[in-house]
Amino acid sequence: MSPSAGPSLMFKTMPLIFSKMPFGTFFSILFFVSVFFAGITSLINMLEAVTEASTSRLNKSRVMSIIGIIVITFLVGVFLEYEPYMGQWMDMITIYIVPIGAVLGAVTIYWIIPKETIMEQLNLATKKPHKKSLYLFARYGYVVLAGVVLVLGILLGGIG
Repeated sequence: MSPSAGPSLMFKTMPLIFSKMPFGTFFSILFFVSVFFAGITSLINMLEAVTEASTSRLNKSRVMSIIGIIVITFLVGVFLEYEPYMGQWMDMITIYIVPIGAVLGAVTIYWIIPKETIMEQLNLATKKPHKKSLYLFARYGYVVLAGVVLVLGILLGGIG
C-alpha cells in the first residue's frame, strides 16, 4: 500500500485502512458521508458569489441563476474531465494563473484600495470591529506570501 494524495488516497488507501479496523464499515460510511457534505457545503459557498452577481447584474431570479450556473459548471466539468487534452492546461492554470490572480487580487485590495474602505467593508457584518493589525498582516504578510507562492511555483514547476 502506497498512500498518496488525491483520489487514490481517498478511494483506494482509505477504504483499505477502514477494512482493517474494528467497526471499519461504520467509520467508512461516517467518513465518506462527511466528505460528501463537506464537498456540498464548499460547493454552495463557492457558487454563492456567482449566484449573487448573476441575480443582481443580470436581473435574473435566484432559481434561474442557480440553474444556469449549475448547467455551465457541469458542462465545463465534463469537458475538463478528459485528462489527455486538459491535463497540461490545468497544470498551467494551477501553477501560473491561479497564483497570478492571488497576487493581483492581494495587491489590488491591500495596496490600491484605500485602507479605510477595506476596514469599513471588513467591519460591515461584525459586532466588534477588526483590529488594524489584521490589515497590516494582510498587506505585508499575505501579499508577500502570495508572491512567494507564485515565484516558487514558477521555479519548481508547481508546489504540492
